[in-house]
Amino acid sequence: MYRRSPLLASAAVLTLLAACSSESNPVATPPPVVARINVTAPSSAIPVGGTTAVTATVTADNGSLVVDRAVDWVSSNLNIATVTPTGKLTATVQGVGPGTVIISAKLDGKFGSVSLMATTPPLPPLLPQQAFIWSETEGFVLIPALPGTMSNIANAINVSGTVVGFAIVASQAEVRPFLWTRTRGPIGLGMLPGFSSCYASGVNDAEEVVGTCYSRTTPQRAFRWSAAAGMTELLVPSGAVGSGASGINNDGEIAGASYHSTIPNSVFPRPGRWNRAGAFEALQLPAGTTQGGASAINDAGHTVGWASGNDYYSPVSAVLWKRGGQINIFGLCEQIYCEIFPSSISQNGRVAGRREGVPFTWTESTGFTNLTRPPGAGFSEATGINDLGQVTVNDFFPGEVRASVVSPAGIRRSLGHLPGRTATHVTAINSSGQAVGFGR
Repeated sequence: MYRRSPLLASAAVLTLLAACSSESNPVATPPPVVARINVTAPSSAIPVGGTTAVTATVTADNGSLVVDRAVDWVSSNLNIATVTPTGKLTATVQGVGPGTVIISAKLDGKFGSVSLMATTPPLPPLLPQQAFIWSETEGFVLIPALPGTMSNIANAINVSGTVVGFAIVASQAEVRPFLWTRTRGPIGLGMLPGFSSCYASGVNDAEEVVGTCYSRTTPQRAFRWSAAAGMTELLVPSGAVGSGASGINNDGEIAGASYHSTIPNSVFPRPGRWNRAGAFEALQLPAGTTQGGASAINDAGHTVGWASGNDYYSPVSAVLWKRGGQINIFGLCEQIYCEIFPSSISQNGRVAGRREGVPFTWTESTGFTNLTRPPGAGFSEATGINDLGQVTVNDFFPGEVRASVVSPAGIRRSLGHLPGRTATHVTAINSSGQAVGFGR
């Protein structure tokens, strides 16, 4: 009888156990070694605020593609673009700000990257300036430009709604003064002989218009216009080389400045006013100042303006001149770079302007009242005030100018924007609450 050898049986058992052990615990195959990473994007440009997809292609040293492992994504500048994984080998890049950014994928110490340029969309072409008249009830009413001109700007309005300003010819090299009413439309005021450009800056209730004419070869000159007399030059005071007019009251008195050349190649303004007959009265400058200008005048002859030294660093102070030589320095700047510019005075003596980039109103009895500058605005100005205490204000934001009418209680009424425009400037307001300005 055959009997199996115990040694053979033991060897068979060991062989079986080894086989079972090999099947239950196989030897792990090491992952392929990453040789290179290539990152691609559909385009090398990405709009700010937009997104694009990026894809990483991972190649092993044996030439096979690695598809089951996730890469780490990195942006070289998070202020330009961010990157967010959407899969093991894909991600979304979002443009944050303009500039060039490197988007990289990393795995096992290997890097691949793509360069993207985040760009802002091109700005739309600037539309021409468009003059308007605005009221609470009607909103914007557009003022047509003069024939042969491409755009216009409204500077002043009288009690009956007559508007004056200037229109720009297509070459942008010359401007033409105009007067506009609802019934007559825009009317050209002509030019002083020998001058190529004129700006209308003020109008009274009798439709007398004042402004300034310019030439490439002749110093600027102030003018007065009326329907009866046409355009006439205002006399330049003795010793002056030029003049400019900014406003006129219902007595025919005109606020402005004469220009003097006391230093070679330099011209300095000095405040003054013309009477009905055209005689010029120099207004006294405050002590310590050498130049200035008159901005506006009311029917009482009260004239507001500014005064400063003759260099860039000199502070600019606000001044009120009355008839008879009375002078009130109501906004005194004592430190350098300080600026106070009054722009308008109402018939009842309210003054509006800007002080250190903040709009203000002022009266002799109450002094200064600052009008709030909105958050985000870098600069604000008050340009006009009427007898009701309504004030026109422009607030300058990055890429935008917003116009408002501010009530005596400080409540802002935004004018909004003309269609397709992001800058609205308001320049004056009459006692009926009609405001004028321009959009662009």
